[in-house]
Amino acid sequence: MESFNSRLRDELLNVEVFTTLAEAQVLAADWREDYNANHPHSALGMMSPANRNVPVNPGLSLGVDQ
Repeated sequence: MESFNSRLRDELLNVEVFTTLAEAQVLAADWREDYNANHPHSALGMMSPANRNVPVNPGLSLGVDQ
């Protein structure tokens, strides 16, 4: 949790100047989506969820006999 809080502070809170609550909510939502999709996670072997979901062999069909 401390790592997440530090990253949030460094990448969003210390970088942006929020003029309205709505602006803060939009920027926080955008940052969260980017963090969840593109940030390397140790639980995924330091891969991002977006990279982990790419098929190893996109031409391989699963569960279909040919």
